[in-house]
Amino acid sequence: MAGMAVEQIARSKYNLALRMSRMTASAVREILKVTERPEIVSFAGGLPAPETFPVEALARAHAEVFEHDSAAALQYSTTEGHRPLREWIAARMRCRGIDAVADRVLITSGSQQGIDLVARIFLDAGDAVVVENPCYLAALQTFAGFEARLIPVGSDDQGMRVDQVERVLKRERPKLIYVVSDFHNPKGTSLSADNGGSSCSGCRAGTACQFSKTTPTGSCGIGARRFRRSPRWTEMVPSSI
Repeated sequence: MAGMAVEQIARSKYNLALRMSRMTASAVREILKVTERPEIVSFAGGLPAPETFPVEALARAHAEVFEHDSAAALQYSTTEGHRPLREWIAARMRCRGIDAVADRVLITSGSQQGIDLVARIFLDAGDAVVVENPCYLAALQTFAGFEARLIPVGSDDQGMRVDQVERVLKRERPKLIYVVSDFHNPKGTSLSADNGGSSCSGCRAGTACQFSKTTPTGSCGIGARRFRRSPRWTEMVPSSI
């Protein structure tokens, strides 16, 4: 579908849903196509260096699982995911100041599935979503697929400009505020706890839900500032996921 809007395909051949008229070729897919060319070293897709992959460690982990628990590993399981893993993740999140329990943890195949699930649950056509400018391309594509209305706000070295979010909340009722708290894609910044300065006022509980996403490198920073949930964010957006 590269270079061709889905709307054109729908008109010519298929009877697709009306929302597909908003969909265009995936910018992420086009970026990753370039990485298949051996003469190109692309920094656009955020690909990790393959020589750093823990291949041997993963092979040992898989071998251990198949040796001791192969039947359970290959069997259907609950959609929430392996409970011991959920308990481990919840404990890790609590160390970061997030009130998490295993019963509220859902294992996904990656952040993209998580973004899609949140959008599917929360967004109706025309709902507003506050996003940073610039923002993770694949998140924008997902929100657009659910016919959301995107409201961009600025960002600086401290992450999302919370003062601009405040101004948006005074005139709009967004359903979601999409925040990448650690090592923002594509800027690499981390959200500071007190970003924006003065305290937020006039925001009612339930106005918006903060959708905070961390990156795979969120726990690997060396000497970097780590984000912890700020009382300011809790005041401004009491509901968060």
